[in-house]
Amino acid sequence: MADEMKNAIKGNPIEDIRAVAVAGDAALAAAILGNTEPADTVTVADTANRYTGTNVETCLAEIAGASRTTETVKGNNTLITDHIADTADAHDASAISIVDSLDYFTGTDVEAALRESISGTCKVSTHSFGTIESVSGLTVKEYGDAAVHKTILTLAGVVMDVVDGSTPTTDGAWGTKKLYTFPQGHVQILGAHFVSPKGGMVAAGAGGLTATADFEIGVGTVASGNESVFGLNKGTQENIVAAITTALTDSATTAIKSGVTTTPGNNYDGSTTAIPVNLNMRTIDDLDSGTDASTLTLSGTLTIRWSVLGDN
Repeated sequence: MADEMKNAIKGNPIEDIRAVAVAGDAALAAAILGNTEPADTVTVADTANRYTGTNVETCLAEIAGASRTTETVKGNNTLITDHIADTADAHDASAISIVDSLDYFTGTDVEAALRESISGTCKVSTHSFGTIESVSGLTVKEYGDAAVHKTILTLAGVVMDVVDGSTPTTDGAWGTKKLYTFPQGHVQILGAHFVSPKGGMVAAGAGGLTATADFEIGVGTVASGNESVFGLNKGTQENIVAAITTALTDSATTAIKSGVTTTPGNNYDGSTTAIPVNLNMRTIDDLDSGTDASTLTLSGTLTIRWSVLGDN
């Protein structure tokens, strides 16, 4: 090849040789710039086995999202974008599962666990909530944990039946309404408060409670019943909230009525039978009620702070 080039150059003027060289350089440059070799004919060396394709075109297609859709750059970006945008995963707590290695919750997702934690129904708060009675106009809110709990019972037009004593001259007219039951175990009442607004107690029923009846109302672990007494003053009928003396005017209260626990810290053994919460009332004397049955409609709030110390 060298001899051929020598013979070709031999005898030619230097100017002609330079012109040929320049033309050759230009042709080579044009060939390089104009190289349009199809990408599907250019092979790739994929020693790490990242692609299924074996040429430039198929590998570029995979990077753009074809074939390995969950392993390529586009595929991964799509997964991230979908995860952020998908409300079922990113924002809906009920769709996010939890790892509950300590078995605190019965629910398996974040929403259920939060509900249990807030309401006190999670397993770690065993004995931290009781049972509300199915009474029209009665609602409950529970706060706290397994150590100390607060129950707020709201009465909005709860109707209590009032019965005259079987012997009117010695037995006061009485009424009772079970509102709540503590969980089974030894219960300690840390404190309690009952308040009723003006007009929060209204008597109805001809021949029963009079329009100016005087009575005591309180909260106890034992329901009131027929007895040869007037007024509560019976210990267990008012051991959660002490008896509140109440007077009606035109069959309704005209002032706020409230009472508290007289002896905070009382303990009650509910290990065999769970301790109930009863709203009790009894008239002061025989003139406060006729012999017919009547009703007392009640509105107000009963708040109890309590704890279960343990069970047998």
